Amino acid sequence: MANHEEVWEKLVDELEKESNYTMIMLEEPFEDEDDIPECIDKDYLLSTKHVFLPKLVASTAWKINSRVDKFRSDWDGSNTYLGNEIWDQFMFPNLKRAEKFITEKKWKNAFAVMFGIHLSGASDEGWISSNEIYCDFPVFSGWFENYSKAWKTLLTKSDKHLGFDCTIRPGGYRDIVENFLRKWEEETNELLEDIFDEFMKVGDIPARVRIFSEPGAIMGN
Repeated sequence: MANHEEVWEKLVDELEKESNYTMIMLEEPFEDEDDIPECIDKDYLLSTKHVFLPKLVASTAWKINSRVDKFRSDWDGSNTYLGNEIWDQFMFPNLKRAEKFITEKKWKNAFAVMFGIHLSGASDEGWISSNEIYCDFPVFSGWFENYSKAWKTLLTKSDKHLGFDCTIRPGGYRDIVENFLRKWEEETNELLEDIFDEFMKVGDIPARVRIFSEPGAIMGN
């Protein structure tokens, strides 16, 4: 292990113990191996894209992400069938699981599952661009509608209810998560419009992520 990696791991371990929260990186901490910072300290860590979340939230979210990643890496069939299986084995059931937690007002549990869905979905868009779920367009677009609704409900809850309130970063981590979601929403809506709008029938609702943006009109109106 390179020296900078050892320093990084020691720093993360110290901050996790200090806060009793777990860190998840949203991008690699060192983009260029030839340009490692001279000082790897808390200030440098705070400049990277990361979140510190309660242990329950982080472990649940990362477990979902890891299972989807492993499923992708082990898959040896077509991309379309891979997309179908990711929908059927992960996206549909995990969203229902999160919705159940929301109904029960178990906000951290719901956030953990929703963040896990987001991590696994944002890392590779193939499950969206290559699948046959869209053939039942109301089911396809309905998932994005319900996914958006779940996030909108959760984001009305307090930082303490969701676990955004880690003191490692001044102000906590709500803005980091919201910006992460917002960027994915914009990119995903462009993808959905480019690929799937042509398959809509009169009366169908466009497949869109609507956590922050305005809802689309019903086709044919």
